Amino acid sequence: VFNGYKKASFVLAKKLEQCTSGAITKSDLRPDIYPKD
Repeated sequence: VFNGYKKASFVLAKKLEQCTSGAITKSDLRPDIYPKD
């Protein structure tokens, strides 16, 4: 995930967005699951 070889899971993407207060969004990590609005 962090080396760029694997995509973050949708659960990890949501947790990272919450933990970073939106600095990293789930749309940035997984645009295939969470399209930008």
